[in-house]
Amino acid sequence: MSRHSYFLFMLLTIITVRSLTYAQTPEAARNAYREGMKTYEQGDLNSALRLFTRAIELSSHPNLSKAELRTSWTNSLESGRDTSVITIVDPFVADAYLWRGVIYYRKRELNEASADFNQALRISPRLAPAYLNRGSAKYAFGDVTGALADWDRAIKLDGGLQEAYCNRGGARVEIEDLEGGVADLNKALELNPQDATAYCHRGYAWLKKKALSRAYTDFNRALELNPEMAQAYQGRGAVRLGRGEPETAVLDLNRALELNNGLMLAYMNRGLAFLLLHKDDEAEQDFARVTNPTLQDELRQRIQLAKELRKQSAPRAN
Repeated sequence: MSRHSYFLFMLLTIITVRSLTYAQTPEAARNAYREGMKTYEQGDLNSALRLFTRAIELSSHPNLSKAELRTSWTNSLESGRDTSVITIVDPFVADAYLWRGVIYYRKRELNEASADFNQALRISPRLAPAYLNRGSAKYAFGDVTGALADWDRAIKLDGGLQEAYCNRGGARVEIEDLEGGVADLNKALELNPQDATAYCHRGYAWLKKKALSRAYTDFNRALELNPEMAQAYQGRGAVRLGRGEPETAVLDLNRALELNNGLMLAYMNRGLAFLLLHKDDEAEQDFARVTNPTLQDELRQRIQLAKELRKQSAPRAN
């Protein structure tokens, strides 16, 4: 699985405070939220971000009556909390934090997105979509263990949260928990049979299990649903290479790299395909692009194997 993202998720949040009081949401806040949703759907992320932030500000600091303020102060005093810091947070603010976090995630501003997810869980600790999205942010940061823990929690709270099964399944495949990964991805596809990402993740599970026919079927299905999915072309190219079809493998891997030129496995596998096709210069150029240190041992082993296969397929002299 690539950390990929692939996905837009739902989420929520609040304000970090020492004392919370709840009040009714001003109509101005609701208007800002509705306008934010409208501009978000139109694809204007920056304007939507400003509107959701405005909704949060209006919802978090409404005007309270003197009686409400006195009650808030008294409750804080009786509980031993600091009465000098009383922040008003309306539950409605969660929706605005939700979509603001989505926007931050889409803009790859992961620190800001993570902060919103954390806030969501402070105001609503049982909010499954917040765990889902915080897990995605953790995964993007490389915290696979933390991501898995959040997706576990999301699924416990909402067993129908399809994206959580898909994400957890893809992560499990990456860490070689293939049985667990396939089980999650089967569930994801049961909940949504049109999810190209789930087919792609499961294709990689089959590829790692050397079940090439099943992998090929899943990568094909992923590409039927999303013809622009670079990871699926990369996977299908690997299957074709494993089947001894270097020419068609190169075609798939070319397409994968057109869509995403940062795919190290695509460069490695295309280089191996070029090697089998006796295109040594092209192979060396691709191998030079495989800069990930964790792939170097595998690359050396596979180059050696490809060279042995090439010798075996060389025509014998009479």
